[in-house]
Amino acid sequence: MAVIRSQQREKAYVRATNEHLPPILRTVPAGWFLELRRIFRSVTGRELGFAHATRLLANVLPDWQSLPLQGPDELPIHVDLRVREGYFATGFGNTIEHMDALLPFVHDGDVVMDVGANIGVWSRHLLGKRRLSKIVAFEPAGRNYELLVQNLASYPMACCEAYAVGRTVGLAEFSTDRDSGQNHLVSGDARSVHVRTVEMTSLDAWSQQHDLQRLDLLKIDVEGCELEVFEGATALLARFKPVLYFEHVPKPGGDVWATPCTHPLASLGYTVRAVLADGRLVDQAESSAHPEFAFSHDLIAVPPTSAGR
Repeated sequence: MAVIRSQQREKAYVRATNEHLPPILRTVPAGWFLELRRIFRSVTGRELGFAHATRLLANVLPDWQSLPLQGPDELPIHVDLRVREGYFATGFGNTIEHMDALLPFVHDGDVVMDVGANIGVWSRHLLGKRRLSKIVAFEPAGRNYELLVQNLASYPMACCEAYAVGRTVGLAEFSTDRDSGQNHLVSGDARSVHVRTVEMTSLDAWSQQHDLQRLDLLKIDVEGCELEVFEGATALLARFKPVLYFEHVPKPGGDVWATPCTHPLASLGYTVRAVLADGRLVDQAESSAHPEFAFSHDLIAVPPTSAGR
């Protein structure tokens, strides 16, 4: 009787979980998941979560390693379920939920750089909202870059670059952990389990090499290495003064606005505001009323020339 009750609970678990899946994943027989969870339990003595089970199955199901889901622009976007991005369960909302605050500063014909483009979800959302003249997406992680190229292939104005971006040109160590959204440059005192050597460029060097004549928006999401990107883009910022959109992770117990990235921006006349989860912008005086600023949040920096945009 206990065995029957256990099987019933397993089947109820799969049915309940399937309600939250995109239809393309509901076609997988429940027995796959039940058997995988049973084996995992017998070997480890622990329960196997649904997300973990999905990643394990993706290692043996090629169709799940470039799975087309409906993207933010309503067109298919390919994901690899072997990595811990969770797009299959959450959709793309966590990646683009703050972008409504940015859209008023972006216009048809703009030139955009996406530094830390991952698989292209952010770029695709922006391309679906504006008729950009060019977007340059930088992503050094090998599997992410392959999916990035695939996901931007339908947009002739998109250029994909397999570079890490930092303060100099050369080689750099880069983490390639399975949590692909957390990949980052690695310093000598912050080792990662999975590290490979990648080519690195600076935005100043890339812009000079490609004779960049315009830049309206620069988005940076490089998991704590934003300052290195800014230090390699001093000439670009001074020349073009693009709108900036970047992540800030406050130090524990410190000022939630204390980021070295904003220091050079003040001399260029930038106004910096933070983005709430609902897309509203707040300045430093208002931020104390929002506890979420003690954690990671996004900042928008607007130059004086964009005040009326």
